[in-house]
Amino acid sequence: MAITLKSVGNDLLGGLGGAGEALFGAAGYDPSLETALPAEAELRNKLNFANIRISFPTTAGKLPFTNFLSQTTLSFPAYLTRLTDNFSPSFAGVSLYGRTDKVPQYSGTARTISVSLTIPCLDAQDANENLKKINQFIKNIYPSYNSVKGDLIIASPPLVRVKFANLIIDHKIPFRGLLGYITSFNYTFDPKDGFFFNTQNQLAQNLFFRSYSLTFTMSVLHESVVGYKDGEFNSNTDYPYRLNNNVLSPIQSNEKDKKFSLSNDLDEARLLR
Repeated sequence: MAITLKSVGNDLLGGLGGAGEALFGAAGYDPSLETALPAEAELRNKLNFANIRISFPTTAGKLPFTNFLSQTTLSFPAYLTRLTDNFSPSFAGVSLYGRTDKVPQYSGTARTISVSLTIPCLDAQDANENLKKINQFIKNIYPSYNSVKGDLIIASPPLVRVKFANLIIDHKIPFRGLLGYITSFNYTFDPKDGFFFNTQNQLAQNLFFRSYSLTFTMSVLHESVVGYKDGEFNSNTDYPYRLNNNVLSPIQSNEKDKKFSLSNDLDEARLLR
């Protein structure tokens, strides 16, 4: 199977994906690019979808609203083994006298994303750099505290932003990650892949694995109203995944669809007479 890479000229009109990601989407300096295979580093530097970017907007400092200036950002190579995106509408059935079926009462729609990665390591140094990222990820699953006269007071919960290509994005600002919180994080390894031994420090010899497998699940926090307003979807951008559409090539014509729907309704009414 061949993979064709090409530049989409209308990406800017399609939601600021191209220019936005080029200007603001970089994850900053990533030490693992220097220790990875040259081909991997070249691909990850060229293509946004070769990386999964994870930032932690609430665990950087004492003032949560300024954390976007100093937040920790991690970039993992996108060796995806699984990506699931689950939408769960919630209804509660209410029983009423004389009705066979319960009356559904809608309460909300929850979105949960699960990502699984398997990251191969070139050598002990590369394994060390990747393990640093895993350490940092785990530390940012814990909350942020402020110290007040020797006492610790919780300052903010451990929220995250996750960005992967056009599939995990903030649909309002497509070059920004999707906001949420981690509900599970699992790190595993397969002993069959082998090990690296680092003997540089004679006092503390370290053991690394030739590959790291990790899975995390996040519950999404919707930062804007998602739904229909007066018959129109309440967003001018693609939701939930960014597409190649733009203002010159809309997904559909609402007026045409409305006329088509009205025509179908009239035809059905004639058949029922």
